[in-house]
Amino acid sequence: ALLLRLSGMDTEDVWGYLHVNPHTTCGSPHMTGNKGFLAHDPARESFPWRGSILALHLLRLYSTALGLATVVGVYVTARLCFPGQPLVAPLAAVLTAFNPQFLFVSAGVNNDNLVVPLCVWTLYLVLRAVHRGLSPLTSALTGVLIGMAVLSKMAGLLLLPLACLGILLAAWLRRLGVTMGRYLARVVGHGALVIGSALAVGGWWYARNALLYADPTLIDHHLAIVSRRDPTPFVLILHEVPSIFYSYWGRFSCDLSPGAWYYVFWGLVTLAGWGGLVAGWRRFTRPQRVGLLLQAGWYVLVFAGWFRWNLIASGVQGRLMFPATVSVG
Repeated sequence: ALLLRLSGMDTEDVWGYLHVNPHTTCGSPHMTGNKGFLAHDPARESFPWRGSILALHLLRLYSTALGLATVVGVYVTARLCFPGQPLVAPLAAVLTAFNPQFLFVSAGVNNDNLVVPLCVWTLYLVLRAVHRGLSPLTSALTGVLIGMAVLSKMAGLLLLPLACLGILLAAWLRRLGVTMGRYLARVVGHGALVIGSALAVGGWWYARNALLYADPTLIDHHLAIVSRRDPTPFVLILHEVPSIFYSYWGRFSCDLSPGAWYYVFWGLVTLAGWGGLVAGWRRFTRPQRVGLLLQAGWYVLVFAGWFRWNLIASGVQGRLMFPATVSVG
């Protein structure tokens, strides 16, 4: 919104572009052609762009920059966790940057593109505290990023327990020669700094929602638009879990997906990653192990958030796991 306001672009013509393609096969998996949901007029949408189309390209460029911030965040996090292994960081960045689903989402206009880099860089700061020790500046900056994340999307709320756990572990790794009282004081102090900064940046939004709508998260209002899911047996929800794996790597809008070979390839890449972790576990230092466990814990938190959401509103979309893309990489 700020970008468009500063640009002064006129977007009043936006509704003139939103015409459904009458021949679309979107929503019919067995049909392969004519998947475009909207009808496009090349004469109006080709370069040089004007009006709403120009605004759309500006926002897509902004989204792409946010995607780049995610890739860079994955790279520096991998360098932090594996300083003596120069191939790990570029490989982790490549696995993120060349994930077709990530490219697809990063080329669009959506709130995932902002919350994902904020989550990646927050996790970097948490891991930095584990590897290099706690500092007031790092804790305050962690809280600021969490506050920005919770303004972007509710998934950002999951960062608060992760950051608190990271503070506990970072202080525990350097507990030798420190009394229990000083240990607890340090944990509480840094925890208060993170939570206070997060509340200062993002808490007002939830307070406003509570005052105006008696619903801090606006979940009920959101479900009124996307519709609440009918009660579904737990076993059926479990059957949807593999779809998260498929759509994390590439299942696009309107039922476009590659063949089975594609998912076998990414399955083998994932298994190779797990194999490498198991084989190298004994060689890792204690901070490395703690950092890897934190990343695994973050993935579990994001997955639990998706699972809870999927119980009330069907959302089998891999992009909902992108906040944990640094853990995957």
